[in-house]
This record gives sequence, C-alpha cells and structure tokens, in this order.
Amino acid sequence: MKGGAATPIEIYARGFCCLVFMNYERPNLPAFLTVVLLVLLSIIVLGEVQDYYNPPITEQHNPALTAEPDSALELDKEQSQQPQRPSSESEKQPQQQPQQPKPTPKLVSTIQVQSVTPTAEELKMINLVNQERQKAGLQPLAIDNRLVYLARLKSQDMIDYDYFDHTSPTYGEPSRMISIAGIPYLCAGENLAGAYRVEIAHNGLMNSPGHRANILHPDFTHIGVGAAHGGPYKRMFTQLFVGVNSNRTN
Repeated sequence: MKGGAATPIEIYARGFCCLVFMNYERPNLPAFLTVVLLVLLSIIVLGEVQDYYNPPITEQHNPALTAEPDSALELDKEQSQQPQRPSSESEKQPQQQPQQPKPTPKLVSTIQVQSVTPTAEELKMINLVNQERQKAGLQPLAIDNRLVYLARLKSQDMIDYDYFDHTSPTYGEPSRMISIAGIPYLCAGENLAGAYRVEIAHNGLMNSPGHRANILHPDFTHIGVGAAHGGPYKRMFTQLFVGVNSNRTN
C-alpha cells in the first residue's frame, strides 16, 4: 500500500461486495443493470491500476534533471584535484600599452604640391559629378591632379585628427589650402563626405542642397577628388572645386 491509499484489488473487492449486497436487498434488480455496474467498476479499477503502478514523471522524479548537476559537480571535483602548473610568461594576459597621445596639428604656411593620378574610386566620383553636370546642361569639370593631391591631404587629415569640418587644423579653410599650394583660382569650393562606397557618398551629396550647389556650380571649371581609408565612416572623400575662368555667357 502506498501512503495508506487502497490498492486496486481492495477497490474491486469493495465494489463487488456492494453489488452482491444490492442483489440481496433487491432480488428483482435487472440483470443488465448488474452488468453495467460491473463494467463501470472494472473501468474504474483499471484506471486505478495504471495510476498505481505507473506514477507520472515530474521534475522531481526525472533522473535526467537531477543527474546533470551531479555530473558537473564531479567534473569540477576532478579538475580541482589536478595539480596546477605554473603559467608561463606567454600565458599571462598581455598588459595594455598606454596609448600614445595624438600629435597636435600645426597650421602650415606652405604646401609642396605633387602631381598624382586619381585612383579608380576617385575617378568614379569625378565621373559621377560630371554626369550630374551634363544632365543639368553644364560643362564637365576638368581634372586637376594638384587638386587631387590636396583633396587626399584633407581626407587623411580628418582621419588623423578625428574631425569632420571644412576648417582644417593643419591647412585652414579650403581657400587658404589652395592658395598656399600655389594654385590660382577665381572661385573655390569644397564638399566632404564619409561613406564606405562612392555611390553612397555621391547620393548623399546630391541630396544636400548646399553640396549639390557646389557640384552644379556654373563657375567651377576644375575638380580634384581625394579618398582616404579609415575613420568612423570607413572612407573619407574630399571634393575640391576651382574656377579659373568664368563659364557664364553674358
């Protein structure tokens, strides 16, 4: 007996005795009713037998749930009993080297210009600019390799000194940068863009009224694009525009 509960045999015996007593008290009880009561009694007893000999599995009885922590505990014991070997110098965590402070930029007074050739992505951006100008009925801009060099300097300067602005701590305003490089001009402009692809940078500039105005400025005649890799935008693009003569027709 489990916890004082009646066994299935005891339940069946008690039910059978009740049926015998009912037939004794009422001898005219229909036979089919006796059969029905016996069937119901059998069903009840069978259910009790199943519950009695096959208890439901719960979290408390499930051996898989209780074995896992014990196994892990034994593993920890085995590992704790193993002798600890001294760690070598190479296994010690590397010490962080103190970061070197970035050099303070100094405003330069002159730039020695070098003639360079645009890279593929720089040339791609220049072509996109000229396509926009042609759509607007403007003359395409000629490539000035000196402006390409200056634009690269500006893009790299923004990455090196972590800023995004038209005024450079090294070269000053764009007009000053062009002037100290010895490049003559009547008008000048600059566009800056940070993006990991040329197309994204170009679309961003064209969607900005001020940058779009530089790209479609009728007085600009020459362009230089400089790209530098790095910084928070992955790539930094600088567009330098100059006008050496007026494209306007009177």
